[in-house]
Amino acid sequence: MKLRVFLSIIIVSCLMSAVTVGNIFIVSQQETQAMETADIEIRDAVNETADDSGETVLAEGEESVPAEGEESVEAADTNETSTQASSAQTEEGQTVQNNGLPYYADPMRRKIDFDSLEAINSDVASWIYVPGTHIDYYIMQEQVPDEFYYLWRNIYKYQSEFGSIFFPAYREGSIEEDAHQLIFGHHMAYGEVAFSDLMSYHDRSYAQENPYIYLYYPDRVERWKVWSAGTFDPYDDIYYLDYDLGSPEYESLLEHIGEKGDYTLSNTPSASQRVTMLSTCDNTHGYRFALTCTWAETYYYNGR
Repeated sequence: MKLRVFLSIIIVSCLMSAVTVGNIFIVSQQETQAMETADIEIRDAVNETADDSGETVLAEGEESVPAEGEESVEAADTNETSTQASSAQTEEGQTVQNNGLPYYADPMRRKIDFDSLEAINSDVASWIYVPGTHIDYYIMQEQVPDEFYYLWRNIYKYQSEFGSIFFPAYREGSIEEDAHQLIFGHHMAYGEVAFSDLMSYHDRSYAQENPYIYLYYPDRVERWKVWSAGTFDPYDDIYYLDYDLGSPEYESLLEHIGEKGDYTLSNTPSASQRVTMLSTCDNTHGYRFALTCTWAETYYYNGR
Protein backbone atom coordinates (compact mmCIF):
# COMPACT_ATOMS: atom_id res chain seq x y z
CA MET A 1 0.00 0.00 0.00
CA LYS A 2 1.37 3.37 -0.97
CA LEU A 3 1.93 6.18 1.50
CA ARG A 4 0.12 9.44 0.88
CA VAL A 5 2.48 12.33 1.39
CA PHE A 6 1.83 15.03 3.94
CA LEU A 7 -0.42 17.56 2.20
CA SER A 8 -3.11 17.30 4.89
CA ILE A 9 -0.45 18.21 7.43
CA ILE A 10 0.56 21.22 5.34
CA ILE A 11 -3.04 22.44 5.27
CA VAL A 12 -3.11 22.48 9.06
CA SER A 13 0.33 24.10 9.15
CA CYS A 14 -0.80 26.84 6.78
CA LEU A 15 -3.70 27.66 9.09
CA MET A 16 -1.27 27.94 12.01
CA SER A 17 0.58 30.81 10.31
CA ALA A 18 0.07 34.18 11.97
CA VAL A 19 -1.58 35.83 8.97
CA THR A 20 -2.81 33.97 5.91
CA VAL A 21 -5.13 34.41 2.97
CA GLY A 22 -6.39 30.92 2.24
CA ASN A 23 -3.15 28.97 2.20
CA ILE A 24 -0.97 31.86 1.05
CA PHE A 25 1.29 33.51 3.59
CA ILE A 26 1.35 37.26 4.19
CA VAL A 27 4.61 38.55 5.66
CA SER A 28 6.02 42.02 6.01
CA GLN A 29 8.13 43.70 3.37
CA GLN A 30 10.98 43.88 5.90
CA GLU A 31 10.87 40.12 6.49
CA THR A 32 10.78 39.42 2.77
CA GLN A 33 13.74 41.68 2.03
CA ALA A 34 15.73 40.11 4.86
CA MET A 35 15.15 36.63 3.46
CA GLU A 36 15.97 37.69 -0.10
CA THR A 37 19.24 39.25 1.11
CA ALA A 38 20.18 36.10 3.05
CA ASP A 39 19.41 33.89 0.06
CA ILE A 40 21.51 36.01 -2.29
CA GLU A 41 24.43 35.87 0.14
CA ILE A 42 24.23 32.06 0.26
CA ARG A 43 23.83 31.87 -3.52
CA ASP A 44 26.87 34.03 -4.19
CA ALA A 45 28.97 32.09 -1.70
CA VAL A 46 28.32 28.67 -3.26
CA ASN A 47 28.25 29.55 -6.99
CA GLU A 48 30.95 27.90 -9.12
CA THR A 49 31.54 27.21 -12.82
CA ALA A 50 32.15 23.74 -14.28
CA ASP A 51 34.52 23.03 -17.16
CA ASP A 52 33.75 20.99 -20.30
CA SER A 53 35.56 17.82 -19.25
CA GLY A 54 32.40 16.08 -18.03
CA GLU A 55 29.88 13.89 -19.83
CA THR A 56 26.46 14.82 -21.20
CA VAL A 57 23.56 12.36 -21.30
CA LEU A 58 20.43 13.36 -23.23
CA ALA A 59 16.89 12.03 -23.17
CA GLU A 60 15.67 10.54 -26.43
CA GLY A 61 14.73 13.29 -28.88
CA GLU A 62 16.40 16.05 -26.85
CA GLU A 63 19.32 18.30 -27.74
CA SER A 64 21.53 20.33 -25.43
CA VAL A 65 20.40 23.91 -24.82
CA PRO A 66 23.26 26.26 -25.78
CA ALA A 67 24.69 28.95 -23.59
CA GLU A 68 23.36 32.46 -24.12
CA GLY A 69 24.54 33.78 -27.47
CA GLU A 70 25.20 30.36 -29.03
CA GLU A 71 23.11 28.91 -31.87
CA SER A 72 20.90 25.88 -31.29
CA VAL A 73 19.33 23.52 -33.83
CA GLU A 74 16.54 22.85 -31.36
CA ALA A 75 15.93 26.57 -30.87
CA ALA A 76 15.89 27.16 -34.62
CA ASP A 77 13.39 24.34 -35.13
CA THR A 78 11.04 24.95 -32.21
CA ASN A 79 11.85 28.35 -30.73
CA GLU A 80 11.73 26.66 -27.32
CA THR A 81 14.40 28.51 -25.38
CA SER A 82 14.17 30.29 -22.04
CA THR A 83 13.69 34.03 -22.39
CA GLN A 84 16.75 35.96 -21.22
CA ALA A 85 17.26 39.71 -21.46
CA SER A 86 20.08 40.55 -23.85
CA SER A 87 21.36 43.22 -21.49
CA ALA A 88 22.40 40.67 -18.83
CA GLN A 89 26.11 40.10 -18.35
CA THR A 90 27.82 37.07 -16.86
CA GLU A 91 30.58 36.85 -14.33
CA GLU A 92 32.26 33.50 -13.73
CA GLY A 93 31.30 31.96 -10.40
CA GLN A 94 28.91 34.73 -9.38
CA THR A 95 25.18 35.31 -9.39
CA VAL A 96 24.29 37.97 -11.95
CA GLN A 97 20.97 39.67 -11.49
CA ASN A 98 18.86 40.28 -14.60
CA ASN A 99 15.98 42.68 -13.83
CA GLY A 100 16.10 41.38 -10.26
CA LEU A 101 16.15 37.74 -11.33
CA PRO A 102 19.00 35.25 -10.96
CA TYR A 103 20.62 34.68 -14.36
CA TYR A 104 23.24 32.27 -15.71
CA ALA A 105 24.31 32.23 -19.36
CA ASP A 106 24.84 28.46 -19.26
CA PRO A 107 23.01 26.73 -16.37
CA MET A 108 24.41 23.36 -17.51
CA ARG A 109 27.95 24.51 -16.68
CA ARG A 110 27.07 25.89 -13.29
CA LYS A 111 28.19 24.11 -10.12
CA ILE A 112 27.12 24.46 -6.52
CA ASP A 113 29.63 24.22 -3.69
CA PHE A 114 27.83 21.52 -1.71
CA ASP A 115 30.73 21.16 0.70
CA SER A 116 30.00 24.66 1.98
CA LEU A 117 26.27 24.00 2.17
CA GLU A 118 26.73 20.68 3.97
CA ALA A 119 29.05 22.39 6.44
CA ILE A 120 26.01 24.46 7.42
CA ASN A 121 23.54 21.56 7.34
CA SER A 122 24.08 17.99 6.15
CA ASP A 123 20.40 17.71 5.17
CA VAL A 124 21.02 19.79 2.03
CA ALA A 125 20.23 17.43 -0.85
CA SER A 126 20.06 19.51 -4.01
CA TRP A 127 19.69 23.00 -5.50
CA ILE A 128 16.91 24.20 -7.81
CA TYR A 129 17.02 26.99 -10.40
CA VAL A 130 14.06 28.01 -12.58
CA PRO A 131 15.04 30.59 -15.24
CA GLY A 132 12.72 33.56 -15.53
CA THR A 133 11.78 33.36 -11.83
CA HIS A 134 13.32 34.12 -8.43
CA ILE A 135 13.56 30.39 -7.72
CA ASP A 136 17.26 29.70 -7.09
CA TYR A 137 17.50 27.89 -3.75
CA TYR A 138 18.90 24.96 -1.84
CA ILE A 139 16.60 21.95 -1.32
CA MET A 140 16.48 20.22 2.04
CA GLN A 141 15.81 16.50 2.53
CA GLU A 142 13.33 15.65 5.25
CA GLN A 143 14.68 12.81 7.39
CA VAL A 144 11.61 11.46 9.21
CA PRO A 145 8.39 10.42 7.40
CA ASP A 146 5.37 12.50 8.43
CA GLU A 147 7.55 15.01 10.27
CA PHE A 148 8.03 18.23 8.32
CA TYR A 149 10.89 19.91 10.01
CA TYR A 150 11.83 22.17 7.08
CA LEU A 151 8.30 23.34 6.48
CA TRP A 152 9.06 26.08 9.03
CA ARG A 153 12.88 26.10 9.17
CA ASN A 154 15.70 27.35 6.98
CA ILE A 155 19.10 25.84 6.24
CA TYR A 156 20.40 27.07 9.61
CA LYS A 157 17.53 25.22 11.36
CA TYR A 158 16.13 28.55 12.53
CA GLN A 159 12.37 29.00 12.67
CA SER A 160 11.18 30.79 9.53
CA GLU A 161 7.79 31.72 8.10
CA PHE A 162 9.27 30.96 4.68
CA GLY A 163 10.59 27.54 5.62
CA SER A 164 12.71 25.78 2.99
CA ILE A 165 12.11 24.08 -0.32
CA PHE A 166 12.31 20.38 0.47
CA PHE A 167 11.96 16.74 -0.54
CA PRO A 168 9.62 14.57 1.58
CA ALA A 169 10.95 11.62 3.57
CA TYR A 170 10.02 8.08 2.57
CA ARG A 171 8.91 5.20 4.80
CA GLU A 172 10.32 2.73 2.30
CA GLY A 173 12.62 3.23 -0.65
CA SER A 174 14.01 6.66 -1.49
CA ILE A 175 13.43 9.64 -3.73
CA GLU A 176 15.91 8.21 -6.25
CA GLU A 177 13.69 5.13 -6.60
CA ASP A 178 10.41 7.02 -6.97
CA ALA A 179 9.21 7.43 -10.55
CA HIS A 180 7.82 10.85 -9.67
CA GLN A 181 10.00 13.15 -7.59
CA LEU A 182 8.08 15.61 -5.41
CA ILE A 183 9.50 18.99 -4.32
CA PHE A 184 7.56 21.36 -2.05
CA GLY A 185 7.82 25.05 -1.21
CA HIS A 186 5.62 27.80 0.24
CA HIS A 187 3.64 30.34 -1.77
CA MET A 188 3.85 33.80 -0.21
CA ALA A 189 1.23 36.49 -0.79
CA TYR A 190 3.86 39.22 -0.42
CA GLY A 191 7.23 38.96 -2.08
CA GLU A 192 8.70 36.63 -4.65
CA VAL A 193 10.31 34.03 -2.44
CA ALA A 194 10.19 30.24 -2.10
CA PHE A 195 7.81 28.82 -4.77
CA SER A 196 5.66 31.95 -5.16
CA ASP A 197 6.78 32.47 -8.77
CA LEU A 198 5.42 29.07 -9.81
CA MET A 199 2.06 30.79 -10.25
CA SER A 200 3.38 32.20 -13.53
CA TYR A 201 3.14 28.68 -14.94
CA HIS A 202 -0.64 28.83 -14.85
CA ASP A 203 -0.09 30.60 -18.19
CA ARG A 204 0.70 28.16 -21.00
CA SER A 205 2.52 30.81 -23.04
CA TYR A 206 4.78 31.57 -20.06
CA ALA A 207 5.65 27.89 -19.80
CA GLN A 208 6.47 27.76 -23.52
CA GLU A 209 8.83 30.71 -23.12
CA ASN A 210 10.39 29.35 -19.90
CA PRO A 211 10.29 25.57 -20.37
CA TYR A 212 13.20 24.38 -18.21
CA ILE A 213 14.12 23.84 -14.58
CA TYR A 214 17.57 22.82 -13.33
CA LEU A 215 18.46 20.57 -10.41
CA TYR A 216 22.02 20.54 -9.09
CA TYR A 217 23.78 17.77 -7.15
CA PRO A 218 27.40 17.34 -6.05
CA ASP A 219 28.25 15.22 -9.12
CA ARG A 220 25.88 16.56 -11.80
CA VAL A 221 23.29 19.01 -13.06
CA GLU A 222 19.95 17.92 -14.52
CA ARG A 223 17.75 19.82 -16.97
CA TRP A 224 14.04 19.07 -16.78
CA LYS A 225 11.43 20.23 -19.30
CA VAL A 226 7.95 21.46 -18.36
CA TRP A 227 5.28 19.02 -19.51
CA SER A 228 2.12 19.92 -17.61
CA ALA A 229 0.71 22.25 -14.97
CA GLY A 230 -2.51 22.18 -13.03
CA THR A 231 -4.42 22.58 -9.77
CA PHE A 232 -4.98 19.50 -7.66
CA ASP A 233 -6.82 18.48 -4.54
CA PRO A 234 -4.32 17.86 -1.70
CA TYR A 235 -5.56 14.27 -1.54
CA ASP A 236 -4.94 13.62 -5.22
CA ASP A 237 -3.04 10.53 -6.33
CA ILE A 238 -0.05 12.70 -7.31
CA TYR A 239 0.73 12.99 -3.60
CA TYR A 240 1.26 9.28 -3.04
CA LEU A 241 4.74 7.85 -2.38
CA ASP A 242 6.14 6.07 -4.23
CA TYR A 243 5.50 4.86 -7.80
CA ASP A 244 7.55 2.27 -9.65
CA LEU A 245 8.89 3.02 -13.13
CA GLY A 246 7.08 0.95 -15.75
CA SER A 247 4.22 -0.01 -13.45
CA PRO A 248 0.54 0.19 -14.49
CA GLU A 249 -0.07 2.47 -11.48
CA TYR A 250 2.53 4.95 -12.69
CA GLU A 251 1.21 4.83 -16.26
CA SER A 252 -2.27 5.65 -14.91
CA LEU A 253 -0.83 8.49 -12.83
CA LEU A 254 0.77 10.10 -15.90
CA GLU A 255 -2.49 9.84 -17.83
CA HIS A 256 -4.32 11.37 -14.87
CA ILE A 257 -1.90 14.32 -14.68
CA GLY A 258 -2.25 14.97 -18.40
CA GLU A 259 -6.05 14.83 -18.29
CA LYS A 260 -6.47 16.95 -15.17
CA GLY A 261 -3.80 19.54 -15.91
CA ASP A 262 -4.56 23.01 -17.25
CA TYR A 263 -2.39 22.21 -20.26
CA THR A 264 0.32 19.91 -21.58
CA LEU A 265 3.22 20.99 -23.79
CA SER A 266 3.94 17.57 -25.27
CA ASN A 267 2.66 14.02 -25.39
CA THR A 268 2.15 12.06 -22.20
CA PRO A 269 5.48 10.57 -21.03
CA SER A 270 5.87 6.81 -21.12
CA ALA A 271 5.84 4.84 -17.88
CA SER A 272 9.60 4.35 -18.32
CA GLN A 273 10.24 8.11 -17.88
CA ARG A 274 10.65 9.80 -14.51
CA VAL A 275 8.97 13.12 -13.76
CA THR A 276 9.69 15.86 -11.25
CA MET A 277 6.77 17.75 -9.70
CA LEU A 278 7.08 21.16 -8.04
CA SER A 279 4.12 21.76 -5.72
CA THR A 280 2.91 24.76 -3.73
CA CYS A 281 -0.29 26.34 -2.39
CA ASP A 282 -2.60 27.71 -5.07
CA ASN A 283 -4.72 30.85 -4.97
CA THR A 284 -7.75 28.60 -4.50
CA HIS A 285 -8.34 27.74 -0.85
CA GLY A 286 -7.39 24.18 -0.02
CA TYR A 287 -5.89 23.29 -3.41
CA ARG A 288 -2.33 22.85 -4.66
CA PHE A 289 -0.59 23.89 -7.86
CA ALA A 290 1.78 21.34 -9.39
CA LEU A 291 4.25 21.82 -12.25
CA THR A 292 5.26 18.50 -13.81
CA CYS A 293 8.52 18.17 -15.74
CA THR A 294 10.20 15.38 -17.70
CA TRP A 295 13.94 14.68 -17.67
CA ALA A 296 15.78 16.14 -20.67
CA GLU A 297 19.53 16.20 -19.97
CA THR A 298 22.21 15.45 -17.36
CA TYR A 299 25.76 16.76 -17.28
CA TYR A 300 28.13 14.79 -15.06
CA TYR A 301 30.96 17.08 -13.96
CA ASN A 302 33.59 14.32 -13.87
CA GLY A 303 31.95 11.80 -16.19
CA ARG A 304 29.90 8.81 -15.09
